[in-house]
Amino acid sequence: MVTTPGFVRRGTLTSLLDGCKKENISVTIFSEIAPDPQIESVEQGFRLYQQIQAQAILAIGGSCHHRLYRRETIQIRRQ
Repeated sequence: MVTTPGFVRRGTLTSLLDGCKKENISVTIFSEIAPDPQIESVEQGFRLYQQIQAQAILAIGGSCHHRLYRRETIQIRRQ
């Protein structure tokens, strides 16, 4: 899951994460993102995706997180 540190800190994702846990869905949160993410953030997120052998990416937050998600998706497709 790609999101902001604020979403994590405020507990905004609690019900979503609780639902995932109830359904036995493993979630890894990647929240080390600055506004207008640079390529380093994309590469870091992509490495995490590969390391944990993720099956999906869910982007929650503002437009910068969706841009990061799109960039990671492009890298995954090129694999």
